[in-house]
Parts: sequence; C-alpha cells; structure tokens
Amino acid sequence: MARFRVLIIEDERDWQTEIRESLLAIVRDADVKVASDAESALDLLREAQELGHPFDLVTTDLSLAEDETKGRIKGQRVLDRLAQSGSRVIVISGHSSPEDVRNYFRRFHVEDFISKGSRDFYMNLQHALE
Repeated sequence: MARFRVLIIEDERDWQTEIRESLLAIVRDADVKVASDAESALDLLREAQELGHPFDLVTTDLSLAEDETKGRIKGQRVLDRLAQSGSRVIVISGHSSPEDVRNYFRRFHVEDFISKGSRDFYMNLQHALE
C-alpha cells in the first residue's frame, strides 16, 4: 500500500518542524517532504505529477519570502498550481484577512485554513485531516 504523501510548503524553520511533527503524530507513516520556497515547491509538485505520484496533502503558507508583497505573489502562484494538482490543500498562515480566506476557498479549492496564531494548532490540524 502506498504511503500517505505530504508536502509542507513553509519558509520558517520552526513552523516546518511544528507542522511536520504534528502531521507525523496524526498520520504516523506519512512520507513528508518540505519546500522552503515557492520555486522548490513548484519543482516538487511537477516532479510528483510527472512520476504519477501526486501528493495526497499539501500544507502551504502564503507568504513565502521576507518581502510580504513578493511572498504573497509567490504563494498565490503555488496555489494556482495546487488547484490543478488534485491534492488536498490546507493553508496555514498568520497573515490573512477573512476576505482572503474566502477567496482561497473559492478560487483555489482550498480545503481548510489554519491560523498560525491558533492556540490549538494540533487540534485544528487533526480536525482538518478528518
């Protein structure tokens, strides 16, 4: 049986660790890859698609650069690609307005949104995966 494949797209190392550890506690035998920037994420998505092994789940931050404006543009490029991938997508971000979140659900077929500021991050992630 194929392992559950996960791609974490996150530029902050502490959040990479938090998301990875939380996911592995929920889906114990997951095959988890991490991309620190939009270009690496797009390469991993393209490679997975070409090999016929798309990711089952992708979690992505929206701001993927120190410059907030450039980071959001890169994050939206990734979301555009994800909308075509067939992967389940969960946005994990600390910088989104309610209007932005509604747009992600409509335009990019995002399955769930988790705020980095959430006190119950693990529980919210577990709920999103149910």
